[in-house]
Amino acid sequence: MSTAIQYLQRNIRSEILKSRRSATSWLTIIGALFVPIVYCIVYLSYPEKMVPGPGANPWERLLAEEWMFVSFLLLPFYIILVGTLLGQTEHKANAWKQLLAEPVPRYSIYFGKLGIVLLTVAICYILFVGSSIVVGYFVGWVHPQLGFWKYTPPVGDVAVLVTRLYLVALPIMALHTWLGIRFKNFVLPAGIGLVMIIASLIMIRGWEYQYVFPYTYPTLTLNAKSTGSLYKHEYWAIGYFLLFSLLGYVDFLRKKDA
Repeated sequence: MSTAIQYLQRNIRSEILKSRRSATSWLTIIGALFVPIVYCIVYLSYPEKMVPGPGANPWERLLAEEWMFVSFLLLPFYIILVGTLLGQTEHKANAWKQLLAEPVPRYSIYFGKLGIVLLTVAICYILFVGSSIVVGYFVGWVHPQLGFWKYTPPVGDVAVLVTRLYLVALPIMALHTWLGIRFKNFVLPAGIGLVMIIASLIMIRGWEYQYVFPYTYPTLTLNAKSTGSLYKHEYWAIGYFLLFSLLGYVDFLRKKDA
């Protein structure tokens, strides 16, 4: 067991080094900071329209609006691109033949890929939350009437929401890591993701079986009432993640050198 973990750790470290030389790092930074910067500009430009009502916590509006936007569009696109790009690193370098010839177990290669995708998306989530809080305090310092310094951010509620949104994104990460490794052409897995996002925007409007379609999960979680237990679609998310991870690994075992 310890040897298996060592192999996996070694490959994750290798994937981290390779990701630093790719567009993924910049994509993560841009993806995390884009929406907070936009809201910073809006709050600085139109402070009179953003002043909360009497007794209202301005953090709730800021964080709710930001999450609503990123959950519908930005994060699904980001996750699809990250999973596909990191999965295709060896395709672009024509390095699969060399990598598969190395005396390392294939599970460490595949799950090392998946592990770096999971880690990269987690970093993006953390950067997004952190930058949102920084923006709130900054615009509150520039325009005290916005009231951000009179209240504290709902850190506990945000942590629960972020954890659940990360959970429901797991199937998309697993699927697009698999597709990125499976197909040499970047357009195909990215195009599949785009079609699925468009389909989810249609399904989320009232399809009875939304919970079976993973791309609707971020929106379902954001719109659901807060409870102490997992929602139905979150159980499905765990199942899909395990399924896609297993299918991707089995498919990878059959991979030759291209």
